[in-house]
Amino acid sequence: MRSLRLSLLANMLALGACSSGVESTPLGNGGANGGGGSGNGSGGNAPGGTTSLLFTFDSGPSTSTGPTADANCGGQVTDLKRRPPNILLVLDRSASMSDSGKGNIWTFVVPAVEGIIQSTQNDLQWGLEMFPLGGGNSSNECTAATLPKVADINPQVALGNYAAILAQIPATATGDGTPTDTAILTATAYLKSVQNDYPRYILLATDGVPSCVGAASSSTSNGVKTGVTAAVSAISAAAAAGIPTFVVGVNSPSSASSLSDLTAMADAGGVGLPHAICPPGAGASTCTGSAYTGFYLATDQAGLASALNKIIGAVNSCQIQLSKLPPDPSFVAVKVTDAAGNSSQIFQKGSGAETSAGAWSYVDAGNTVVQLEGAACSTISAGAGGTFEIWFGCNSVPVF
Repeated sequence: MRSLRLSLLANMLALGACSSGVESTPLGNGGANGGGGSGNGSGGNAPGGTTSLLFTFDSGPSTSTGPTADANCGGQVTDLKRRPPNILLVLDRSASMSDSGKGNIWTFVVPAVEGIIQSTQNDLQWGLEMFPLGGGNSSNECTAATLPKVADINPQVALGNYAAILAQIPATATGDGTPTDTAILTATAYLKSVQNDYPRYILLATDGVPSCVGAASSSTSNGVKTGVTAAVSAISAAAAAGIPTFVVGVNSPSSASSLSDLTAMADAGGVGLPHAICPPGAGASTCTGSAYTGFYLATDQAGLASALNKIIGAVNSCQIQLSKLPPDPSFVAVKVTDAAGNSSQIFQKGSGAETSAGAWSYVDAGNTVVQLEGAACSTISAGAGGTFEIWFGCNSVPVF
């Protein structure tokens, strides 16, 4: 994950009565953060300074020349600001995570989680929810006292949260039961209350199958586990509310059944992996030849770090949000220049003009968010330097 140093180079074409808007910014490995304001709590931060790959545009005047002349369109120059996603880490701290019989997986979960948060804390708004509450008393399993509530989310999503999260993660996992459904319902309620319009995600890291349905123990009837059904329902509801859930299985599944259960949860989250015959780290006897694994499997610290990095890569998609529509959404041109000065014009997906340089498309029906795809996105995310521009035409697509 890399930050991008954004100093405004945007220009607007102004030739007589015709003009065109352009946004341009250097790409690279960041520098010091700028002096953006911040406000922690349910609203997260109001960030400024360096940026992730999610941008918003604020309009402002400009005078400069550009590549083409289109008549009477007006124009805008923009300042680029961060649009960092909100990610709530929902971390299973049930006693089984520290079970010596499983190799005490908590010992590799903690450093992997801390490492990824430390490296991305200036680009992503991290928050932490741990479940279940309490610990050390098996008689409390699946009781109201162990169920997480919104007030238990600490810290709430914000930039620069590494130290705050580090302070909350205990040295040993000692929770009672696995109330996954309640944890997801709580996470969803909280993220829906966050007062910013940035993307929201749940990252569920768990070592096994849910053992609770609310404040009751899970049961199995005709092969159906009520705890799994409740968790899948909660995850589906989050996805329906626009909050996808990534599922990380931080343990080699002990059976084909648990493999299938974790996959059911991952599939419900809307961002599950393509199914495979058998995931890395799981033996063929466990998979039994069936198509499982929509979730990320991690059996050691390196595996967990790799899974988390893949998730962060998926979260940091190359999206650009426009604060205002261009004069005509059909007349937009994108240009990417790499560190060596090689420039490529990126054409709209479906236009028939796409090349190996990549493509762009509108994400929403209102044509306010642009998504870069293919090599164009890779050039930006590589962080090696270069520039990125969007031009607004008047009567046609600008051509570089």
